[in-house]
Amino acid sequence: MSISEQYRPLERGTVVANRYEIEKYLGESLIGPTYVVRHVESHKLIAIKFIRSQYATVDDIERVRDLIRQAKKVNHENVVRYGKVGEFRGMVFFTQEYFPSKNLRQEMLDKEARNENFSIADVVEIASEVLQALSAIHEHQLYHTNLKPENVLIRYKTQDHGARVLREIKITDVMTAAIIGDDHIKPSPYRSPECWENGLEYRGPQSDVYSIGQVLYELLIGKPARGTYFAPTQVRDDLNERIDNIIEIALSPSPQERYASPKIMLDQIKKYFSEEFLVDPEAEAAPLNQVPYYIAGGIAAVLAIAGFAMKDGGSSDSDRRLNLRMQDKELRSSVIVEANAMSLPDEEFKELQAQHVDEGMLFIPEGPVLIGALKQEFEFSIAGEDDEKWANDAEHYATKVQVKGFYIDRFEWPNPTTIDPNNPQYPEVKVTYADAKEMCESTGKRLCTATEWEKACKGLENNIFSYGDSIEDEKCTYAGKYALGDNPDCQSSYGISGMSAGPREWTSSSATGTNVIIKGGSRTLPYKERIYRCGYSENLKKDWADSSLSFRCCKDM
Repeated sequence: MSISEQYRPLERGTVVANRYEIEKYLGESLIGPTYVVRHVESHKLIAIKFIRSQYATVDDIERVRDLIRQAKKVNHENVVRYGKVGEFRGMVFFTQEYFPSKNLRQEMLDKEARNENFSIADVVEIASEVLQALSAIHEHQLYHTNLKPENVLIRYKTQDHGARVLREIKITDVMTAAIIGDDHIKPSPYRSPECWENGLEYRGPQSDVYSIGQVLYELLIGKPARGTYFAPTQVRDDLNERIDNIIEIALSPSPQERYASPKIMLDQIKKYFSEEFLVDPEAEAAPLNQVPYYIAGGIAAVLAIAGFAMKDGGSSDSDRRLNLRMQDKELRSSVIVEANAMSLPDEEFKELQAQHVDEGMLFIPEGPVLIGALKQEFEFSIAGEDDEKWANDAEHYATKVQVKGFYIDRFEWPNPTTIDPNNPQYPEVKVTYADAKEMCESTGKRLCTATEWEKACKGLENNIFSYGDSIEDEKCTYAGKYALGDNPDCQSSYGISGMSAGPREWTSSSATGTNVIIKGGSRTLPYKERIYRCGYSENLKKDWADSSLSFRCCKDM
């Protein structure tokens, strides 16, 4: 194959390695061409990157596979996750999480075009999220060494029907430098001197500290520091001189004189800036369309996402809510880390996943899950108008529960193994508990427990809704009516469809007396934000049946 043929974009519909169907060509990255693909079995959208032959050939595939295997150990909300390694038409490729977004460089250019500076809250949030991401990869003795604005990804999501705007941040290309080698990366102001100057062999946490120091400086000043540079406070008069010290330490030419880790640098930012930038009164009073990068309600909420501790006083209600939000985040992170530590080897997981594919079932691995409602589901009124009373009467705050591995139907009954969008199938409804139990047992399966159902819904991330933390009603519709289908936007991260939409579902878990716990929402009921949550439950008598009630089945390992 000629070089020109090798790098010609693949056409839409091309199936790579019998598994990934090309949906969209995203362009050329440092390592090679990048595409959005759809997995032919799970139908989920993922990204795929091909490695140019000067960086890796099929003879190097085991080396690449070993590097990606190391990176897969990192499971953090601020890091793009890696997937599989393969070969197609003589080129090595790897898959990764698809995170539709724009990068920080584009964000910087947008600001420059509007002749605007990043606010202090913006800078603090972005730097803090990136520092948390770097800390996560360093825990596995991995180092980025090529962090720059181009591989800091940003996505904005709305909540409460547009009333709140959340910024999501992830870093990508964690293993690019390791795969292609230093000789193929041009020197840049973001790479620490030891990563490109001859004779310097050190690689460690301080290398990435230097990179985030440059990103932080550019966010404040508009360009990276070169040679003898101005201190940030010499250029902007709205900064605290403490930021000069942080920049100076991070950008020290000697690794030994920099912060020893991203966590220490983050602790310094928290120490000196969490109190000064709690609330910007002008921003708080501004219309939402004038503060697109903040959670509505002010800068304090932005800082909550960044992980800042709140001081007593000021807006006590706001501080309390933000503090609870951070408690949720820490709790979820700890559960994800524990689940990742229990993960099966790739080949064993693949073997288990394939065992019941012909029955339309997916494997849910053993591990912890947070059962119940997160604190923010009440504090941010996601639960409903009477959330305080409802919280006391119906649910408790989430607690960690260990769940054994099991299989679960991808869709509600009849759980078709193939989907035809031109001939939609709808869930079987108007079934009693006995009907549901009998139909599952007739196929060698059983009704799922409420805990299994909730784990499959929340996914590894322990989301509030199956597809994330914000209600997005339009994700799970089909021509205005819920139908069984492969819409990847209406799936949990385990690939289970229709859990935050469609009919309610029977479980095998007893409630009180003759009642049984049912899970899931229904499009015929009000209060969608409340009922579409994975943690929502109701109790029904076993002989009840209506047009909003269906079921799906599970099976033991």
